[in-house]
Amino acid sequence: GHWGSCVRLLDPSQSCRTLDCIEMNRNEAALCCCSVRFHTRGGESLLAVGTVTGMSMNPLRHTASHVVLYRVVNGDRLQLLHRTNVDDGPVLALAHFQGRLLVGIGTTLRLYEMGKRQLLRKCELRGLPTFVKTIQTAGDRAFFGDMMRSLHMIRYEATS
Repeated sequence: GHWGSCVRLLDPSQSCRTLDCIEMNRNEAALCCCSVRFHTRGGESLLAVGTVTGMSMNPLRHTASHVVLYRVVNGDRLQLLHRTNVDDGPVLALAHFQGRLLVGIGTTLRLYEMGKRQLLRKCELRGLPTFVKTIQTAGDRAFFGDMMRSLHMIRYEATS
C-alpha cells in the first residue's frame, strides 16, 4: 500500500467546515505539525508540517523527509512557502522555540531559522538514544521525549 495525507484548514465556527485542503504527494505521509512564528517574518504565524515519503514500518525506513511551511492567507487559504529536505531520519516532532523551529529528526534535535528558499540549520544535538517523538518548550528550555527510553531537558543559550 501507499501513504496518503492532506493538510486541511477548518473553520471551527461553522461546524468545522473545510476552507482549504492540500493533498500531499503520492506515498507521502504528514506525521506532525505545529504553529511557528519566525523572528524574520515579523511574528506572522505559519504552519509547519513534518512529512516522510516512502515510509515502511517493518523494517522502519523511508526514502525522503521534509519540513513544509504554509502561510494562512485571508484566513481561508493555505499558501506553500517552501519545502525543506531533511536527512538523518523521519520528522516526528515540531515545536516553536524562541522565534525559530525546533525539529525532531530521527535521533537528532535540530533548530532551524527561516530562509528565503528553505529552512536554515542553526544548531543541532545528535546521537540521542532513539527517535525524538515529542517536544515541548518553555522560555530558554526545551523538553523532549524519545520513542522508548526517556525524557530530556536542554537549555539553549544564544550566542552572537
